[in-house]
Amino acid sequence: MASNKTGEKSKKLVECTVCRAPDSASYHFLGLVCQCCSSFFRRTVSLKCNYQCSRGKKCEVYYSLRMVCKSCRFQKCLDANMDVRCVQQPRGKYVVKSDTPPNNYKEANVDSASNSSFDPINKAPQFRVKKKLSDEEYMQAFIEMERISEKRKQIILGSNPLSALTSSAISRYEVNKELRAFTFKEFNTNVRCITLLTFDYLISMPYYEEFSEEDKFTIFRYGFFSFCLLDNSFLTMKNKFHEKGLFICANGSCSSVYDDSYGWEPEGTTSKEDKIKLIQPMYAMWIENIVIPMAELQMTSWEFAIFKGLAIWDMSKSDLSIEGKKLARQYQVSLVAALSNQYKLEEDKILRIGKMILNLSSLQEALKLTIETYFHLEVFNLVEIDDVIKQLLFNQMTKEEAKNE
Repeated sequence: MASNKTGEKSKKLVECTVCRAPDSASYHFLGLVCQCCSSFFRRTVSLKCNYQCSRGKKCEVYYSLRMVCKSCRFQKCLDANMDVRCVQQPRGKYVVKSDTPPNNYKEANVDSASNSSFDPINKAPQFRVKKKLSDEEYMQAFIEMERISEKRKQIILGSNPLSALTSSAISRYEVNKELRAFTFKEFNTNVRCITLLTFDYLISMPYYEEFSEEDKFTIFRYGFFSFCLLDNSFLTMKNKFHEKGLFICANGSCSSVYDDSYGWEPEGTTSKEDKIKLIQPMYAMWIENIVIPMAELQMTSWEFAIFKGLAIWDMSKSDLSIEGKKLARQYQVSLVAALSNQYKLEEDKILRIGKMILNLSSLQEALKLTIETYFHLEVFNLVEIDDVIKQLLFNQMTKEEAKNE
């Protein structure tokens, strides 16, 4: 097995590419920058600041200077490949109502996908990455996406949400809430939360805007499944609940997989026996096809971030358009290439990547059974299923979306 040194290359802190702050940079908004430059970039994009340089745009940007030209600093952020699409737009009283982005948005590494104004519905600027990311940069983007996603999950679902704000790694994956029996009612309550997490994750994904609207829905669909199946499976593995015969969810709900000892109380008109008969085989396959292979591989947190990206592209490919399939294969190959460069030993490279790719087939089987299980729950009206779940499970866009397509 690979040692903990396996991920050192991807976790090593380096000099900020904007202000040259030493030993303090990591990937933020696709750029290798320090936390200060990351915060500056977020504020500039969120508040739509329009800075002007009075010195011919030749100012020095250095971390130890007391005063730094904001216009030149923002330009250096763009030169460092920081992507404005990755910045979540502000809400409430902090929303800036101007529809015009900063002038220098059109410079350096980004250009407008359609025009220079904001979408009045989405309120997110439609930009594409002009500079093609290297395999390493593309991989690091997925690690950063997972780190932010895990933070948000802790804030929304954890018992101590503020603790997530002080953590910079993606290695938490802790269940810090009291365990309780799984219920469909609570799951339906959390569906919109999972939907939002999936949305935030995907709009941060490099090149997501290159896909058609129909392909975006397909990628979103399988991204949602990844959050439901993969995230909870990895959480179960990291906390070794599978060794106790339990499958755990991020909100602290769980069920016994091989007996009826926990999590199988009747709900509404659905008896305990019906729940076990329909749901337990699905949980058992999740454990056998996803959790145990992760445990055997001793999958690290950063490897999981890459595996999740590979899984989304692998699951999506069959339902994408011809052009979408080409892009998905291209990005999947890029992730595998970057992943192979993280292992020093050829033996680790062959073993670990080979097993991850093999596990993608097992994941497909688990997903198929999951969709079949929920189809039976819906057909026989055994439990109430959220409308979002129905649309995603059965691959149904809303009537209005279909009309627009």
